[in-house]
Amino acid sequence: MLEFAAALKCNPDPAIRARKVREMLVELELTHIADSRIGSTSRERALSRGEKKRLSIAVELITNPALVFMDEPTTSMDTFTAEKIIHIVNKLKMAGRTIIATIHQPNTEIYKNLDLLMILFQGRVIYFVHSLCCYSLGSRTRPRTLWITSHE
Repeated sequence: MLEFAAALKCNPDPAIRARKVREMLVELELTHIADSRIGSTSRERALSRGEKKRLSIAVELITNPALVFMDEPTTSMDTFTAEKIIHIVNKLKMAGRTIIATIHQPNTEIYKNLDLLMILFQGRVIYFVHSLCCYSLGSRTRPRTLWITSHE
């Protein structure tokens, strides 16, 4: 799927496309499934929910956008997988991308990895602060909507 997305969206030179696909596989920790099918037969191992999520993120990142919007990237993930997705989002941020994402009811570990917190109520901003400033609120008062951006 990633090779197909690169063929549609990237440089027509096959060597450049192949390099870009390899970079995405490494960046999103997907090298172990590089030659796997997305769907599976009864004899094949299927991609996990987290692997599918990371693959869909890789498809969007193949063109190297400076700004990335993610709508609930951790929804329906177990805690381990959600934390892994946030870890990868942080790696992308540290590589210079700006990430804006909504996340509903993050656990404390995920919350610690967010940069900016924006709480919305009925479509209006009611609170906007650097998330570390309000970490002392603890896990009992989890915000309903979070946006992550780069540190710049």
